[in-house]
Amino acid sequence: MAAIFLNVLVVVPRMGAWACMESYPVQCRIVEIVYSGLAITGVVLIFSVASIFLASVAGRPKLRAASIVAGFVGLAIVMVFGAEWSWANSIERRY
Repeated sequence: MAAIFLNVLVVVPRMGAWACMESYPVQCRIVEIVYSGLAITGVVLIFSVASIFLASVAGRPKLRAASIVAGFVGLAIVMVFGAEWSWANSIERRY
């Protein structure tokens, strides 16, 4: 019974490119959360925030600059690839 609650599905609304196709059987696109990708996104996000925090307490200018660059690179990676790692698109057929 607990396994049912772990699999989270989000039904995409009937608008735009994500609409359900009017055919028999009806085909609707759904988005499924991939927990391993979500964990990777979380780890990269925590790393980048910790790196920026290290920059605020660092005394040496080179360490501060490297921490700032590493933090912003981590944030850029999360912004570009985070959704791609965390979601899996699929099609559900409804009869």
